[in-house]
Amino acid sequence: MEKYLKAGIKSTIDSFPEVGRILEKHGIGCVPCTVGTCKLEDVVKIHALPPQTLAELMYFVEKAIHPDRKIPKPVINVAATPVKIASKTIRYSPPPEMACR
Repeated sequence: MEKYLKAGIKSTIDSFPEVGRILEKHGIGCVPCTVGTCKLEDVVKIHALPPQTLAELMYFVEKAIHPDRKIPKPVINVAATPVKIASKTIRYSPPPEMACR
C-alpha cells in the first residue's frame, strides 16, 4: 500500500478506477484533474477529513487496490476524536486548483 500512497494519484486512478470513484464519493475531485502528480498521501492530508472518514476512505482504497487481501474494517473511537464538519464542496489545494480547471 505504501507504494500507492507515494505514487501520483492519476497513475493510481488509471490502474484502479475504483479509487477515483471512492475519492469522488468523499468529495475529493482528483478524477477530472489533468495533472494528477499529487501523491495519494498528500491528497488525503490536504482535505483534512475527520478521522472516521479518513479511515473509511483508506479502507475502501486499500480494498480496491488489493481485493484479495483480508483487510479489517477500521474502528475509530468517535467519542475520543474532535468533530469537524466537512464541506460538501470539492476543495483543491492551490497548485492543483489551477491545473484542474
